[in-house]
Amino acid sequence: MSLPTLPNELLLQIASLLPTPSLSTLLQTNTHLATLLTPLLYHPELTLHPKSNPKAAINWAAHRLPPRCLTLMHLWSSKTLLAYLRTLPLSTIERVDSDGRTLLHHAIDQNNTKVVEILMEKDMDVNREDKLERSYLSYAIRTLNVTVSQKLIETGAEIENSRYEDIPLACFAVSYGNFPLAQCVISGLQSQKEKSGETLFSPQSKSNPSHNILHYAVFANNESTISLLLSLGAPTSTLDHKGHTPLMLAIQSGSDSITNLLLDSIPACGILAKNKDSETALHFLSHHTPYLSASTIQRLLDLTLSSGGNISHPRLSDHSTPLHLSATHSSPLTTQLLLSAGANYLAADNQGLTPLLSAIETNTPASHGQHLQNRVLTINLLITSMSRAGDTFLSRGDSLNLRICQGTALHFAARSGNLRVVKDLIEVGADVLAGDAAGRTALECALPVCNSRMPLKIQIEREGRIGERGRGREKGREGCEETCLVLARAMWERGFGFGEGLRGIKGYKARETTWLELVGLVEMERLGAFIRGCIDEKERN
Repeated sequence: MSLPTLPNELLLQIASLLPTPSLSTLLQTNTHLATLLTPLLYHPELTLHPKSNPKAAINWAAHRLPPRCLTLMHLWSSKTLLAYLRTLPLSTIERVDSDGRTLLHHAIDQNNTKVVEILMEKDMDVNREDKLERSYLSYAIRTLNVTVSQKLIETGAEIENSRYEDIPLACFAVSYGNFPLAQCVISGLQSQKEKSGETLFSPQSKSNPSHNILHYAVFANNESTISLLLSLGAPTSTLDHKGHTPLMLAIQSGSDSITNLLLDSIPACGILAKNKDSETALHFLSHHTPYLSASTIQRLLDLTLSSGGNISHPRLSDHSTPLHLSATHSSPLTTQLLLSAGANYLAADNQGLTPLLSAIETNTPASHGQHLQNRVLTINLLITSMSRAGDTFLSRGDSLNLRICQGTALHFAARSGNLRVVKDLIEVGADVLAGDAAGRTALECALPVCNSRMPLKIQIEREGRIGERGRGREKGREGCEETCLVLARAMWERGFGFGEGLRGIKGYKARETTWLELVGLVEMERLGAFIRGCIDEKERN
């Protein structure tokens, strides 16, 4: 009886009893037995490593491979496998598993270059894809195997029209930050396009996916790859799906060297490009200036101005200018350079806030205990720059005294309890007697109550006395009473006697609240003593 007519189980049992050399010879001469053993090859992690532990492999495979294959695991050495692979016909090698992957997919995924070389001797289709449309080359790129990638490209692996999870393969290759791999794929793509009479980044009737390759290189922070792409003429002003240019991404990543590389070759349209929120590259500076040098920021400002750009351009979402963002995120370096370049410090966002008010505003990120020193420096830069305009400008109502629904800059500083900023504003002439939309002075905003007028009036009207309902801030907040004292002294120096009552809000019939009643509510003894002294002195005079 010839071997091919034996039942499969009997064939496998005979094979399991043979020594390794005899089994190797049998595999090379009997294609029927080789076909029976092929399922083992779809788990190359069990068989391709020369020092693999057969017992461990059998335990691992117990729930993954058919039982008939397990009896041969202890005989399956790397030498035997390589000899077996050379005997397999192309039809067997190109058989696919449940995921649509061939032996070559598995070998590349396991980084086994020797097996890949043996399989590619069979004249396989190098552009074959699995069920997820992943080619052999995409597997090689994913495993960062430059040798296999180069061999596949030389054999004819398609680059331009191949993708990995909807990412063009060239972009996928540079996204890893591996320069040899990126260089290999870029060179291969260039050669393939030259054969069809095109250049690497030639325009096409439809969008060229390679045009966004620079975005992926910038995102990977790979300076060598970026230099290579720029030398090959990669477009620097294209937009990604969010409308970002490579320059915006470079600034966002905080890379000073890459930002300068792009500035060396970017045209005016790339400098002035806007994303979907109408943000320019300058809008990205505020978050990342700790990593960018002053010379780089100044260079970007100079190029923007020389290209006819507006360094105070508002974005769509909230009308914030680059100066608003640098003030909000406490970036003194960017703030100083923007002001020196002529940025508009009176520009208002969609809430009516100027950059100074945005910096002082209680709810800005810098007020949560982070970068407090930078916050103070940023505010001081804005105050100093604005106060240089002179008294006539101050009297006209600049944003040191800019009346909006929430009051002046001094109201904002008082509301946030920022003693240093309050002192700086008073020093440059901020009006301590100015009222906000409800008529409240900065001192009333500094007091730890929700609203120095309305809650008190409602309380008085309902209960006939001042109660606890108006209290809003935490009692004894650090620096709060000192801020109130500074404001009270400034008001006294301006001739305010504190004898006047706080007039009731229209629509309520409650009596006026006195300053002493208000101070008594917040239990500030030093402030109460000062106001009482002011009232007594005014009565004596």
